Formats: sequence, C-alpha cells, structure tokens
Amino acid sequence: MSFEAFEQVIGRALLDEIFMNQLLTNPAGATHGYDLTLQESEALTRLRPVDFSDGYLRKSGQVQGADFAKKARAIREFYEALISEI
Repeated sequence: MSFEAFEQVIGRALLDEIFMNQLLTNPAGATHGYDLTLQESEALTRLRPVDFSDGYLRKSGQVQGADFAKKARAIREFYEALISEI
C-alpha cells in the first residue's frame, strides 16, 4: 500500500481547510493525481468532518506542535483504523 500518498493527503487536509472540504465532499476529485490504492481511496470516502475537527488526529494535541514523529504515528494509526474498516 502507498502509505506515503495517504499520509500526504491527510497531512494536506490538516493544513489546508479548502482541500479538507474538497476531500470530504469529493474524495475522488480531491485525490486525483495521488498514487492511492483502491483500498485507500475507499477508506478516504469514510472520512467525516469530525475526523478533522475534534476527531482522532486532533484530539489531545496529537497533531499540533512540532513533534513530527508523534504526528506520523497518529496518521499511521488513523490510516490503519480506516483501512481495517474496509
């Protein structure tokens, strides 16, 4: 699986509210050009606004701050949880 592409999509959505809204309303269009697997693309269709507001990635400051390793772990766990639901 292309975790790197998935990580880029989620990371961009966390930093760019316009992209996040596009991802939530039109995942296929928002991710055009990213090298995602079919499973990853399907997982992205399961995202909800809460996942970016007070959801897993942002709760308890897991994505705020400068700790890149902590951010990477949070995104990896989020990815694994989404993929496991498919």
